Amino acid sequence: MIAPIDVKHPKFEVKEENILFQDTRFSVAYSYYEDELRIGMRWNGEDEITDKGYPISRARPSWMMFYDVLAIDFLKSMIGKNGANDERIIKVIHKLK
Repeated sequence: MIAPIDVKHPKFEVKEENILFQDTRFSVAYSYYEDELRIGMRWNGEDEITDKGYPISRARPSWMMFYDVLAIDFLKSMIGKNGANDERIIKVIHKLK
Protein backbone atom coordinates (compact mmCIF):
# COMPACT_ATOMS: atom_id res chain seq x y z
CA MET A 1 0.00 0.00 0.00
CA ILE A 2 1.23 3.46 -0.91
CA ALA A 3 0.26 6.40 1.29
CA PRO A 4 -1.05 9.36 -0.74
CA ILE A 5 1.75 11.67 0.39
CA ASP A 6 4.28 9.13 -0.89
CA VAL A 7 2.93 9.31 -4.45
CA LYS A 8 5.40 11.60 -6.22
CA HIS A 9 3.75 13.09 -9.28
CA PRO A 10 5.77 15.87 -10.94
CA LYS A 11 2.68 17.95 -11.80
CA PHE A 12 0.43 17.15 -8.82
CA GLU A 13 2.22 17.55 -5.48
CA VAL A 14 0.26 16.24 -2.50
CA LYS A 15 1.11 17.05 1.09
CA GLU A 16 -0.72 15.98 4.24
CA GLU A 17 -2.81 19.17 4.22
CA ASN A 18 -4.05 18.34 0.69
CA ILE A 19 -5.73 15.07 1.70
CA LEU A 20 -9.52 15.33 1.54
CA PHE A 21 -10.38 11.68 2.05
CA GLN A 22 -8.31 8.68 3.05
CA ASP A 23 -9.02 5.20 4.23
CA THR A 24 -7.01 2.02 3.88
CA ARG A 25 -8.07 1.53 0.25
CA PHE A 26 -8.77 4.89 -1.41
CA SER A 27 -7.56 8.50 -1.28
CA VAL A 28 -8.76 11.84 -2.63
CA ALA A 29 -6.61 14.97 -2.60
CA TYR A 30 -6.46 18.43 -4.10
CA SER A 31 -3.51 20.23 -5.56
CA TYR A 32 -2.56 22.31 -8.56
CA TYR A 33 -2.05 20.63 -11.90
CA GLU A 34 -0.71 22.90 -14.64
CA ASP A 35 -1.67 25.99 -12.57
CA GLU A 36 -5.27 24.83 -12.09
CA LEU A 37 -6.81 23.56 -8.84
CA ARG A 38 -7.70 19.92 -9.44
CA ILE A 39 -9.01 16.91 -7.53
CA GLY A 40 -7.01 13.71 -7.74
CA MET A 41 -7.91 10.22 -6.60
CA ARG A 42 -6.29 6.82 -6.39
CA TRP A 43 -6.63 3.31 -5.03
CA ASN A 44 -3.92 2.94 -2.38
CA GLY A 45 -3.37 -0.79 -2.89
CA GLU A 46 -3.80 -3.65 -0.51
CA ASP A 47 -0.45 -5.38 -0.09
CA GLU A 48 1.71 -3.30 2.22
CA ILE A 49 4.98 -4.11 0.47
CA THR A 50 4.49 -4.59 -3.26
CA ASP A 51 1.09 -3.18 -4.25
CA LYS A 52 1.49 0.29 -5.76
CA GLY A 53 -2.24 0.84 -6.03
CA TYR A 54 -3.91 2.38 -9.06
CA PRO A 55 -3.29 4.28 -11.21
CA ILE A 56 0.35 3.73 -11.96
CA SER A 57 2.35 5.35 -14.71
CA ARG A 58 5.70 4.03 -15.89
CA ALA A 59 5.68 1.57 -12.97
CA ARG A 60 5.20 4.39 -10.43
CA PRO A 61 2.15 5.28 -8.32
CA SER A 62 0.22 8.18 -9.79
CA TRP A 63 -2.97 10.23 -9.43
CA MET A 64 -6.01 10.31 -11.69
CA MET A 65 -7.47 13.78 -12.16
CA PHE A 66 -11.20 13.97 -11.53
CA TYR A 67 -13.33 15.41 -14.32
CA ASP A 68 -13.87 19.12 -13.48
CA VAL A 69 -17.56 19.20 -14.41
CA LEU A 70 -18.32 16.60 -11.72
CA ALA A 71 -15.78 17.65 -9.07
CA ILE A 72 -18.00 19.75 -6.81
CA ASP A 73 -20.82 17.19 -6.68
CA PHE A 74 -18.26 14.45 -5.99
CA LEU A 75 -16.72 16.45 -3.13
CA LYS A 76 -20.16 17.19 -1.64
CA SER A 77 -20.92 13.45 -1.65
CA MET A 78 -17.87 12.79 0.56
CA ILE A 79 -18.94 15.10 3.40
CA GLY A 80 -19.77 13.13 6.53
CA LYS A 81 -18.16 9.90 5.35
CA ASN A 82 -15.62 8.06 7.50
CA GLY A 83 -12.18 9.12 6.31
CA ALA A 84 -13.35 12.50 4.98
CA ASN A 85 -11.94 15.80 6.19
CA ASP A 86 -15.15 17.83 5.97
CA GLU A 87 -13.53 21.19 6.76
CA ARG A 88 -10.97 20.83 3.96
CA ILE A 89 -13.59 19.57 1.52
CA ILE A 90 -15.81 22.60 2.13
CA LYS A 91 -12.84 24.98 1.64
CA VAL A 92 -11.95 23.31 -1.66
CA ILE A 93 -15.56 23.44 -2.87
CA HIS A 94 -15.54 27.23 -2.29
CA LYS A 95 -12.24 27.57 -4.16
CA LEU A 96 -13.60 25.61 -7.15
CA LYS A 97 -16.76 27.72 -7.52
